[in-house]
Amino acid sequence: MKTKFLPSFLLVFINIGFLLSLYWFPVTRDEFYYLDRSQLPHFLSEYWTSYNYVNPRSGQFFLNIVARSKFLKLVLGFLVFNGFLWALFANIFRRFPKITQKEDVWKLLILAAAFIFLINYFGELFYYSPFATNYTFTHVLYLLYLYVMTEYFIFKKNVLARSPLKIILLCVGAFIMGMGNEHVPPVLLLFSGICGLRYLIKNKKLPDFNIIAVNLSVAAGYLALFFAPANAVKYKTVGKTQYGFNFGDYIGTFTKILKFYYYYNLELILFLIVAGLACFYLLKTKKINRKEVTLLGCYLLMGILAVCIISYSPLTGTRLMFFSTLTVFIFSLFVARKIYIPFQYKTEIFKIISSLWLVVFFVFSTVICQKSDLIFKHLCAEIQEKKKISKDVILDERLDYSKDNYPGFSRRILFEYGTEYIDRNPDENLSEEKNLIKFFKLKTISHH
Repeated sequence: MKTKFLPSFLLVFINIGFLLSLYWFPVTRDEFYYLDRSQLPHFLSEYWTSYNYVNPRSGQFFLNIVARSKFLKLVLGFLVFNGFLWALFANIFRRFPKITQKEDVWKLLILAAAFIFLINYFGELFYYSPFATNYTFTHVLYLLYLYVMTEYFIFKKNVLARSPLKIILLCVGAFIMGMGNEHVPPVLLLFSGICGLRYLIKNKKLPDFNIIAVNLSVAAGYLALFFAPANAVKYKTVGKTQYGFNFGDYIGTFTKILKFYYYYNLELILFLIVAGLACFYLLKTKKINRKEVTLLGCYLLMGILAVCIISYSPLTGTRLMFFSTLTVFIFSLFVARKIYIPFQYKTEIFKIISSLWLVVFFVFSTVICQKSDLIFKHLCAEIQEKKKISKDVILDERLDYSKDNYPGFSRRILFEYGTEYIDRNPDENLSEEKNLIKFFKLKTISHH
């Protein structure tokens, strides 16, 4: 194989590995709700119910569509995965990649390898449908928004071309983005609001119409999310009031988030420290310009502000921290890109390491997901067989996706192992048990 085709081959390879993993990713947590795929409900009415009682985020609308169809899940997953890499590339290299350019493809691959290595819960973000739609998908939009706004306000470049059709599509996308989650849009709007005010004072005129329209649409979407009836239900479920504030709870959640970073993103934090020292070197040697320093400062400030907002949330987790994690990742990779230039490192070593890591990761990812899928199918077959004898099904052993399935590596791939889905509480059925009982028409389900 000629080396000029190698990066394209690797890009195709990791996409195939991604799609196979996505196809075989086992039924996990909230996905049990979508076991019955024989009758597709009206997704608009289902989302309206979610908006009022369960989850009002725009990602839930897409989840209701794709979760019952393997084909649609693969299509959306492919678009989200590649769109995510494209958006990351734009924020780090300040332009979109050209797929026909070999070096751009290599940069995409190195970027993908770095992300998968530093963010060690890739499967949770991209394979598990409720997170892929409710968080990863909307974060692609957030990254695109960041690129557009930072280009306009910091680098004085307007990448939004004017046309009636495009502005309509932009506004629809921005509205969806505003309804993405409760924590990120306020940060984005604050950034654009401050930059817009500065632009107005300095230039004695309003920013570009498209920029204003996009931000108004984001704000409208966020208001639709903020005042959704389901939010009150969510706070009530965890015993809190929606507009209340408890300083003790806030500090407790903030501390918990820091522990999450230590536990799940230690590699990224260490990389951030190195990047911070490298950034200091670039400043001292004047090898980074003022606009780039402003850009990096904005990313870090937005990430910190997002953590402060998340700390008010009644729930937390890696998914809610994803935006802050991305700002840290972009900061670190941007500095790494700048530090590479003065030292003139040869890129071959990065290409080799990245290629090997991506091949290893997606081979293991495919194998782990395929084995987990077989474990779930075995569970279903056992239930089908035993329910012929009794509607009170007792399984031979508990569900465990990690059994003989590379447990040391599978945390990067699997969101949960499923060990607590069945018979964790003998006195009460969990949601996973309820959905299994409903789908298989059982009375009870447990295991030895």
